[in-house]
Amino acid sequence: MLDNILDNISAELATIKKNTQKTVIRFYVASQSYSTSETRRLMIADIEKETLAGLKKHSTSFSKKFSSTAKGNWVNKAKQSLTETTQLFDQL
Repeated sequence: MLDNILDNISAELATIKKNTQKTVIRFYVASQSYSTSETRRLMIADIEKETLAGLKKHSTSFSKKFSSTAKGNWVNKAKQSLTETTQLFDQL
């Protein structure tokens, strides 16, 4: 009877130890992994915003310089196309 109780206690202690180890791993390793991936996601989002802002700025600048440099009827269509392309950057 005493052996049976000791065996049950041993089994319970092993289960508690195993669950504690799982919790420690989940708490430390998983949280660091999540934080690293979240940081990368935020960095990529910032880079994307900066790149789109730069493209929009350069597209607008090019459109202004283009209309003052080029002459002819086709310039209005080209300028309109550039303006539409620049507006697409706002939707991204």
